Amino acid sequence: MNNVKYIDLKATLKLMKAELKRAFPATKFYVRCSRGTAYGWVSLRWTDGPTYERVTSIAHAYQGSGFDGMTDCSYTIDHVEADENGAPVTIRYGTKGVNCKREISPAFARRLLAQIAAYYGDNAPELREYAGYDGTPRWEVADHKAQIGGDYWERHMHRAASDATTYVHTAY
Repeated sequence: MNNVKYIDLKATLKLMKAELKRAFPATKFYVRCSRGTAYGWVSLRWTDGPTYERVTSIAHAYQGSGFDGMTDCSYTIDHVEADENGAPVTIRYGTKGVNCKREISPAFARRLLAQIAAYYGDNAPELREYAGYDGTPRWEVADHKAQIGGDYWERHMHRAASDATTYVHTAY
């Protein structure tokens, strides 16, 4: 039988932020914890920088529980590590879950639009900038219904932000 080590929410966040900082030193991450009945749920947000997949592979490793929508039940996620003697130790983190959101800055959005337009040999639509409710710069494609290559521009932009090779012509 192995030991169980409980790591509270504050200590879990400290560990998660330290690992994110080691992995992505140039990126600033914003972390907020829910209170009340949602205590333990964490919101993690960053602008540009690493892809959603790269960040969630680290952040989700610190989740202490999950939710099964089919059974409408939550469950504990145990993490097993070895202690200093090599014996297994079950780790239970204090977070209930981590919700991650990558923001795209207006400058990055313009570069993505230019890349996609060049790929399809078309002109990029207008990008409208505005201030979000919290004062952060936001953007939107002026014509929400504009499509290229069978899909909306914003979807193409998010694909290009996740995979830099998606809209690059390769030599045959």
